Amino acid sequence: TLIARLAEHQPDRRWPGTAVHLPLTGVSGADVLARFPAVAGTMVAFARSLRRIDIRHPNGTQISVNWVAEPLPNCAGIELGRVRQDNGDPLRVMKFRLDEGALLLPLGPRGFTELPKSIPHVWVTAPLSQDERLGFAINAMFEVDAGRSQLSKSGEKNRELASRLGEQFAERLAALREAIASDWGAVRSAMGLPSELDIYDLWHSLWQAL
Repeated sequence: TLIARLAEHQPDRRWPGTAVHLPLTGVSGADVLARFPAVAGTMVAFARSLRRIDIRHPNGTQISVNWVAEPLPNCAGIELGRVRQDNGDPLRVMKFRLDEGALLLPLGPRGFTELPKSIPHVWVTAPLSQDERLGFAINAMFEVDAGRSQLSKSGEKNRELASRLGEQFAERLAALREAIASDWGAVRSAMGLPSELDIYDLWHSLWQAL
């Protein structure tokens, strides 16, 4: 039964769960799961409550992704963490919690960097197939088309939401600026940046990424 199969995945039954059985016709389980591991790491980073995903393939291999948030000192609404990329390598990111969504910006040894092309840039809980190169990943309740793969063609509400998200992002950047001005050393250390990196370099990397 589905209940028995669910119990196999968590013998101690610590959390309630939902099991869904979907018979496959003309496609293998491996084909269905091929895309999901590449985006699962970003999905848990954006999720409100979900913090871990375990993907078990029919051949017995398992991929686990999770989001462990590290608050940035003196910066409410800004977190640091790592997301799994499609090649399995972790990508360190800064997450900006916005009033109506969230934004992820990758971090490198010299500050902010552009988001890899392998990670979708526009999300509405799940990734869209929107061909946008933004330099970052944004998740919000945009209006989408009937197939939930593209932004809605009638984009007035999406433009209004994007404008509000921009204002909210500006507020987070102002808080980041204040934290840097207050204790640059603590912020730099939390971000994992080298001691020789100065404040100008960090802001320059941000504008380059955006």
